[in-house]
Amino acid sequence: MFSAILAGCASTPLPYTELSEGAKLLIDTRIQSEYEIKEILKAVQANKEKAEYQKESVLPANAAIDVVFGSGLVSSAAVLSDTGMWVSPSHFMDWSQLGLATLSFLISTDMKRHPLTYTYFFNVDPNCDELECTENAIAAFFQDMSDEYIKSAFNKGHNGAPIEKVEIAKSNFAINRVTLFYNYAEPAGERDLDWRVMSVARLDEVNEDKFIWGNEEPRGMPDDIGFLDLPYIDESNMLIEVSKRHPTILIYRGIADHFAKEGKPCYGGFFIKQGKPIVVDELNCVKYVE
Repeated sequence: MFSAILAGCASTPLPYTELSEGAKLLIDTRIQSEYEIKEILKAVQANKEKAEYQKESVLPANAAIDVVFGSGLVSSAAVLSDTGMWVSPSHFMDWSQLGLATLSFLISTDMKRHPLTYTYFFNVDPNCDELECTENAIAAFFQDMSDEYIKSAFNKGHNGAPIEKVEIAKSNFAINRVTLFYNYAEPAGERDLDWRVMSVARLDEVNEDKFIWGNEEPRGMPDDIGFLDLPYIDESNMLIEVSKRHPTILIYRGIADHFAKEGKPCYGGFFIKQGKPIVVDELNCVKYVE
């Protein structure tokens, strides 16, 4: 079982050896550099020092969102504070405890295009030292995610048109990439398009020492995930569940920028491996612990 919590971060930038497991993974996968993580820590700490403690409502009642808790969903009206007590966000005393310091930093650096707001897929396998087996592992994960989505209640088609064709394209002579496409049975006269649903861009060896294959340049061309009508939290649940069946797949779940724009608590910014979220403490976002 996992419980969703909001936690604070370190008061000063830490050396690499003292970073959380999740932060080290950000570096190992090239999503962020050690310098960038330390800059985030500085910004978060600066915002925390400026934050004024509130004795009344911090978030309006309608700002609550659902967060993953165990195998299902609960309202973020119940959040675990650093005192160990479940409280309402309206009684939280510090904006930065809701991840808003991190969000402020990301927004100031054009959050819409920040690497931390995208979801990335990697294959970590000491027995796989070539592109083909990595492609096969990622393609199998994409297929499993597709199967779960298609049989879910969220698969309502495009304007009522059902999925007519599912295709997973692998690398070719021009580009190394694994992509899941949907083709919907559009009505006569409507434009027939292939929808890119999931994709790993610039697939190559990311970290030889850690046996990581995936997007070797996250800043240049991010990975994609976008199932039609599948809400962000439910998509996260699905990623966690499906990853249990794919032990070599490592996922970074990007911070949801649309929640930030709506004034809701920070959500995302964690890794997923074999059904277990791996926290990036330094991001001070919604996270998971055993």
